[in-house]
Amino acid sequence: MPKKVVLFFLTTFFYFFSIIAQANDDNLWSFLLHYKNNTFNIDDPNFYVKGIPSSLSEERQRTLTLLSEITPESKSFVCQFPARFKFIKNHHPLIKNAWHDYPLQTCSDYATYNARVPVDNIYLVFAAENISSPTSMMGHVFIRLEGENANSDPLNHAFSYFAIINSFNPLLLVTESLITGQEGRFSLMPYHEALFNYTEREGRSVWEYQLDASEETKQLIKDHLFELKDIRPSYYFTKYNCATVLYDIITLIEPELNSKRNEHKWITPRDLVKDIIELDVIKSKTIYINPIQGMKWLKWEVSNEVKTLRPEHFLEERAYLKSLAEKSIYNHLYINYLNDYYFSKNEISKQTLEQVKAEIPRLDDHFHSYQTSPEKAPNDSQYSLGVKKINNTNSLNLSILPASHKIMDSSAAFFTENALELGEIELALYENDVKLEQLTLYTVKNINSVDPHAHNLSWGWGAHFDRNNPTNLERTLGLNLEFGIGKSIDLQKNLLIYNLNYLGARADFKSQLPFFRLEVGSIYNLSNIFKVHLEGHRNWTNGYSSTEKKLLISYGNSAKARFVGSAGRKGVNDKFETTIELKLVNYF
Repeated sequence: MPKKVVLFFLTTFFYFFSIIAQANDDNLWSFLLHYKNNTFNIDDPNFYVKGIPSSLSEERQRTLTLLSEITPESKSFVCQFPARFKFIKNHHPLIKNAWHDYPLQTCSDYATYNARVPVDNIYLVFAAENISSPTSMMGHVFIRLEGENANSDPLNHAFSYFAIINSFNPLLLVTESLITGQEGRFSLMPYHEALFNYTEREGRSVWEYQLDASEETKQLIKDHLFELKDIRPSYYFTKYNCATVLYDIITLIEPELNSKRNEHKWITPRDLVKDIIELDVIKSKTIYINPIQGMKWLKWEVSNEVKTLRPEHFLEERAYLKSLAEKSIYNHLYINYLNDYYFSKNEISKQTLEQVKAEIPRLDDHFHSYQTSPEKAPNDSQYSLGVKKINNTNSLNLSILPASHKIMDSSAAFFTENALELGEIELALYENDVKLEQLTLYTVKNINSVDPHAHNLSWGWGAHFDRNNPTNLERTLGLNLEFGIGKSIDLQKNLLIYNLNYLGARADFKSQLPFFRLEVGSIYNLSNIFKVHLEGHRNWTNGYSSTEKKLLISYGNSAKARFVGSAGRKGVNDKFETTIELKLVNYF
């Protein structure tokens, strides 16, 4: 082969190789700066050399200029941003020559952090939804750092990003979380404290996913978390939340995660869990089920002799406990949870807890084989298209719900029947008109069944515009603010009944009226494929009384779509309105 041809192919190869290498370098730089869609998502100016830059290249040039010589200012930067310093040093020979023997251990804060936070393993941790908390109503993700220090002591830390809630005004919360931003914080704390907070104080279950990362990447992430720990970026429900932060961090392990992120309109904790599972970034999985939740789901699988076990059985009759546990996996799991429950209530000692665990080991990891798991949920956004008939008037209805789910959706990923609706818009297209049918600002409903070990309340609250006027059938658009509490009881494994008692107010252009509403209903849920919801309301408003009865049926054997049909009848002062609707719901 002629030398010129060989030289051409070699030159072409190295040219394209250099382009790929440069692209990888640029991507790493953008991840370290949390730069996405031409935007710096961290709006704290202390995260940058001299305030928020206009571009990645500007911040890189500022950094190169600062590090071109060793000064007190440049030393301060190196000690504050070790990951960025190492990146610049490794990709710019002049900087490498200037700083080649500079010991980072002379940075006192960094040296202390490096010694106290060993990172032999990194985990993504998912804490299940807490829909009573505005910032955790779609779950929460954070990082667990596990390792041994120089004395071979095992240490575990939790690194998390969260919002500071300064108000429970729903309108203010929506405005801050979507538009103006909430006060955000990074935290680094002992992992056992974080785990106790989620599982015991908040009653949430937790999933740990050990990530398959190289030693070099573990150190890079460790250094980057040090860079973040004192930064105060604004928290946004959609564009910068706990999940978006961890997408940037875990992309350092698996760059392909960045492409998966681009597939989402906005990012939720479950999206991240689903994506790392799909990309096979996980080495192992561990589950910590809240005892009350575990027992509630197992109560239909175990006998009464297991459900009626008392603390004295754990203290004095462990042979009997063991014989019950050996009869079935469900008995074994139930006794695990009951052991934890009695300890949390101080009815058995720590010694008894550990003795029972030794004889009847925890089997939480078996729980996902028959119960909820984060990856089972449909996507957190949906739109629907359907037809509706109100008396003799027909319409084509289109709705979009940016976040998150309704009662008639699959509840495979949840421990209760619940709904969370944020920002839903529904339009009705008539033959010669288009009307806003509904605008939901923030609505939550949690139907939490009473359990022998936990007398839970069901509740709901919300702020929404709709045309369901309790005083007449004129279908005028009005704003509703409401809050309700009640109870729910499981009649069998797939069937529950509930009641909610609402107090609220409704305002439109004609009037502003308080109201009281009694809601009763039942939900039959067959394997989350087929759901039937019977619902009845009675409203009392300033001398008016109205009733409404509704039957809803949904069917879906896929996480992508679901059919929902409903029929209802409303009565106000001897006048009646009948509604029939059929729609297709798609999740995205």
